[in-house]
Amino acid sequence: MSEMSKTWTIDAEGVLTIRAGFRKRKGKPDFFERREEIKAIVVDEGVSEIGDGWFNYLNEVREISLPTTLRRIGKSAFASCERLEEVFIPEGVTEINNSAFYECEQLRKVVLPQSLQSIWEKAFRYCRSLIEIEIPPQVWHITDDVFEGCTSLRRIILHSKVIDSLSWVPEGVELIRQLE
Repeated sequence: MSEMSKTWTIDAEGVLTIRAGFRKRKGKPDFFERREEIKAIVVDEGVSEIGDGWFNYLNEVREISLPTTLRRIGKSAFASCERLEEVFIPEGVTEINNSAFYECEQLRKVVLPQSLQSIWEKAFRYCRSLIEIEIPPQVWHITDDVFEGCTSLRRIILHSKVIDSLSWVPEGVELIRQLE
C-alpha cells in the first residue's frame, strides 16, 4: 500500500515518486518523516526543477531517476544522500547548484549532460567514492571547491574550452583536456 499525496507517493518497495506540481514548503517535506523507508527516488516527467533541499538527508536512497524535462538542480537537493551510488543527469539540465550532491559519500559515478553550463560551490564536495568525472564542452563555470574532499577522485576529463582557471582541480588529480 502506498501513501498518497497529490504530488508524491511512497510505494511498498520504498520508491518515492515526485509528480509535477510538487512544492516544498519551509522546513522538511512531508515525506521526510518516512525517510528511512525511502530507497529510491523517481521524479516524473513535467518536473523542470529540483528545488533547494528537496531530498537532502534521505540516507537510504541508492538510486534516482530524473526526467528529461529537468533543467536545474537546486541547492543541497541531494546533499547527504549517503548511499546514493550513481547519478545520470539528463540532457537539458544547465545548472547544478551549491552543495547539490554534498556528502553523497558512496557516489561513485556521475554522468553529466552536454547541456550543462555551470557547476556551483561544493556541488560534489565530500563525494568520497567518486573516481572520475567528465566535464562537458558547454560548461563555462566551475567554482574552486566543487570537488574538495573527493578523496578517491583520480581523473577529470575536461571537454570545455571556455574554462580559463583550473584552480578547481584538486591536487593530485589527473586532468585530461579533450578539446573538440
